[in-house]
Amino acid sequence: MPDTASRATAATNHRVDPLPVMGWGILNLVEGVIDHDILGIHDVVEALGVSSYDYAFLGSGVLFIAIGFGLIRSGEKFESLLSPIAGMNA
Repeated sequence: MPDTASRATAATNHRVDPLPVMGWGILNLVEGVIDHDILGIHDVVEALGVSSYDYAFLGSGVLFIAIGFGLIRSGEKFESLLSPIAGMNA
């Protein structure tokens, strides 16, 4: 069983790729505006109609985009999920 020090080291070695985080935010924002607001196809909680849940969904998209930008601007190097694929073309 790993000790606390090795678990702490493993946690600090973990990197978050900001591009999927931003992509998730863009998806939430675009889907929320188009499906919920413009087309009115569905709501986050159907029983309530347009509610604070719809606005929270849009807010989560903005939050994820901001977190992604923050990770990029922090200057911390990250290993892209696509780097092994990109390396094959080089």
